[in-house]
Amino acid sequence: MLLRLVFATAVLCLLSQPAVQYAINLSIHSRFDFWLLF
Repeated sequence: MLLRLVFATAVLCLLSQPAVQYAINLSIHSRFDFWLLF
């Protein structure tokens, strides 16, 4: 239970990062280009 809470908090922190939001938007608009970047 505690581990799940820590994991959820870590995911929320990652999703709040501007760079991560940019990557998510990029993957939504163009998944092929998103995979080329990584």
